[in-house]
Amino acid sequence: MSQRGDGHLRIGDRVVVVYAPSWCRRYLAGRLGRVARVLPFPGGDVWVRFERPVTPWCERMDPVQEFPFSPWQLATP
Repeated sequence: MSQRGDGHLRIGDRVVVVYAPSWCRRYLAGRLGRVARVLPFPGGDVWVRFERPVTPWCERMDPVQEFPFSPWQLATP
């Protein structure tokens, strides 16, 4: 992951999803967003709020506005 000089993402940082879980990769990979939350432990999940909500991939889902990723799944544009 490409991060700030200190190696950490911070709330408000702009990121791009470079890798997503296999079940949602085609919908989330390549999406731009901003860091909304960072879990406070090394390697903790980073919650990304997408610039535009992602259209649901089945009728039982609401549009996806935020999703958790591991830090290594994200890059700064």
